[in-house]
Amino acid sequence: MNIGLIGWGIASGNGGMNTDIVSLSTAVTHWLIPEHPNGKNHQPYIDKASQFAELSFVKLKGDHQKYNDFLDKIDALLYIEHPILKDEKDYDIVHEAKKKGKLVIGIPMWEWWPERKRWSFETDILWAVTKFTESYLNSLSDVLFAQGLKHNWRHHVIYNQWGVNLNDFSFQLKTKIKNIVFINGNGGYKLRKASDIVFEAFTKDGAPPLTIYTQKDNIAKYKITKNITIIDKTFPERGDVYKNGDLFLFPSYWEGLCHGIYEGQACGSLVLTTDHPPMNECGTNYLLPVKEILQEDLAGKKIMKSKISADDLYKAVKSLYNKNIEKESIDVRKHIENNYNLKLNLNTLIKKTMDILDD
Repeated sequence: MNIGLIGWGIASGNGGMNTDIVSLSTAVTHWLIPEHPNGKNHQPYIDKASQFAELSFVKLKGDHQKYNDFLDKIDALLYIEHPILKDEKDYDIVHEAKKKGKLVIGIPMWEWWPERKRWSFETDILWAVTKFTESYLNSLSDVLFAQGLKHNWRHHVIYNQWGVNLNDFSFQLKTKIKNIVFINGNGGYKLRKASDIVFEAFTKDGAPPLTIYTQKDNIAKYKITKNITIIDKTFPERGDVYKNGDLFLFPSYWEGLCHGIYEGQACGSLVLTTDHPPMNECGTNYLLPVKEILQEDLAGKKIMKSKISADDLYKAVKSLYNKNIEKESIDVRKHIENNYNLKLNLNTLIKKTMDILDD
């Protein structure tokens, strides 16, 4: 089975995941990369992926023939979160794939699934990469079925953990928590990375030093105290992000597919996140209690927004600063190697897909 991937190739979380999929699975033979409305392709990702798959670059509108040519070369279409349908009224790649008899596979975000879209009904198999997602999708499937809404993925939700391309995230022994890092990136959709809570915690008197990787325009409204260092750059390789961090903060309101949490641990760093799913499934023992569950509008739907307190974050980082972590650094890498090896996990997902097709 030749799988064709569709998705961005930019320097984002999903851009990195797309590159990993192409690099690690021999079943993924083609990658269709639509232009991004706000960014450009990250060349290191493109160069790496080109060694493993045939890449095609298309415009969001008007390249229908290129989309069709891509579909003719594959047996199955794969996408993360959504299939890049900016031209949906004129061209729906999932619908076109089904007209050609192709299998369609989706990897949904845990917190959101647009079940009333035609392309979501027509997707055949969903890969749930957290247990929370699996439970959510199976419950949603029952609701849709009870309402008489046919969806191809009913009884075709496959669970397996996501993980890390271990070749790209080398272990570096961390001995003491000196460098605390918060990856804010492009700010996260609706500030989901919880930068407001981070700044509130680290501008308190006595807060330890913090390094923030972020685009500066996304934090312009915050007070920058002497203990906070801002780094605004795009790293050529994702592994470089984690080289100088001993503790990485993910106090996010929601954390999407959680790849950053796995990546930090793969490099031997500790990770602090929340006790809310799916973040609490990702292997770290350092979890902050969610104090408030809110609703957030996300693409026309209400989702859960989990919020920790800045006081709890402040107390946690104060207690962890200067902690000796040499043994834990080794242990978290071993934990990732044993449970979150993405090459093995991807192969498992593909095998489970083949088993469904054989039934």
